[in-house]
Amino acid sequence: MAERDDGVPAEAPPDETASGEGAAELGGSDGPMDGATAAVGDALGRFMKVALTRGRREVERAAQGGRVRLEQRQLRKDLDVMYRKLGREVMYLVDGGDIVHPGVVRGVARIQAVEARMQAMAEAGLLDESDDPQD
Repeated sequence: MAERDDGVPAEAPPDETASGEGAAELGGSDGPMDGATAAVGDALGRFMKVALTRGRREVERAAQGGRVRLEQRQLRKDLDVMYRKLGREVMYLVDGGDIVHPGVVRGVARIQAVEARMQAMAEAGLLDESDDPQD
């Protein structure tokens, strides 16, 4: 330490990194900024927790909605296949004479007419084979 003129040791200049306002500005532990910094950190932590929780909930809800839509689509597809199979079976039963209901017989006759027209188009080379509705 340096001495003053009168022989008394001079005080060292205040060290801003040791304590006081300078320490608070530099991240020390006992300044007015510590409370504000902690409050901001806590608020940011709470915000992130809420945002992540809400985001997770929204993702789960979207995933559940997607699973439901996928299941509905699959059920519709399965139902369509079942109707086709049932329709074919009814056609075979009408052709075999096991079913003689007038409305069903008319429907089978219309289907047979469409199939005959498609066959004629195929023989003429006018039908695209990739459009075949058969399973």
